[in-house]
Amino acid sequence: MNIWKGGAMDDLLTSDVARRLQVSPDTVRNYERCGLLTARRTASGVRIFSPVDVERFAEERISQRTHKTRVPR
Repeated sequence: MNIWKGGAMDDLLTSDVARRLQVSPDTVRNYERCGLLTARRTASGVRIFSPVDVERFAEERISQRTHKTRVPR
């Protein structure tokens, strides 16, 4: 899955990640707290996410959702 629709794959801010994953910024911060996403910090403390890490997380999240939707027999 490619969540980037054109443009350069630059580092992402929390709001960028939230928009692309279709979740709230609080959810993105919670993912970081739980260790599901990793962010670097700028000198002023702003979270910076790697597009590669976010893409990998999005793919895993979709895979988990797909497996959870199966009805057990």
